[in-house]
Amino acid sequence: MKIADLIRDLKLSPEGKAQLEKVLALPEVKGVDEREQARDIEKRRELIAKLGAIPGSHKAAIAIAGKNCAAAVAHVDSVSRELIAARLKYAAMAAAALAIETSSTTQCLEIERELRDGADSRLADFRFAFDQLADNVRNKIAVSGYRSQRNIFGQRETILVTNVAEVTSTRESIADAIADLDAMALAALTRDQVSKRLIDWCEKLSVPLAGFNLAPPILSVTGELVWDHKNPTTAARDAAILLQEEAFARDGSQGVADA
Repeated sequence: MKIADLIRDLKLSPEGKAQLEKVLALPEVKGVDEREQARDIEKRRELIAKLGAIPGSHKAAIAIAGKNCAAAVAHVDSVSRELIAARLKYAAMAAAALAIETSSTTQCLEIERELRDGADSRLADFRFAFDQLADNVRNKIAVSGYRSQRNIFGQRETILVTNVAEVTSTRESIADAIADLDAMALAALTRDQVSKRLIDWCEKLSVPLAGFNLAPPILSVTGELVWDHKNPTTAARDAAILLQEEAFARDGSQGVADA
């Protein structure tokens, strides 16, 4: 604390102040006060010098930072323009790709439609028959149960038996046949080649369908579909084949007699 401040804070009587002033007037005391003031002045000069040096010492850094900020802003602007250009380019490329894909799809559909329109008409008939058979098989799901033998505890259990596995397997076979019909509709096949594949599928489906008292369509001796969708049973199919064979035989005999 400075001497002057110390004196000001003391509550002295007039006589005490007079004595203290005599003490302060001594050369030794004045020397202490002067040294204290000199230290304060030196410290203040140092602070003033630091204060004055701050703008100068930071000026270069501020200039560099400002330059870097300007460069960063310019870079952001450049990247933003590049990003916008890239997005526009991507949009144009995506639109071009979509146009090509649409055109390709349209051309494929037109060609496929022309192929199907000119395909063997029996394929559509067999497709209808196979779809109908798939529905018929699905309606043949059955669940039955029986009482088991008594176990060691003297209890009986009800065992449930279903034909779900057979139904699923048969419907999968029919689906394979339908897929082949679609493939034949888009292929270049002669009537005989189509007939052979249709006969093969009828033979493959005969066994699983027989388990449900159903029969696949079959080709007659004239190569036409024989099948009654209202009564697709094995007996009905066999009866229809017999009638067609008899009619074919009569027509052949009549033709020979006329000749």
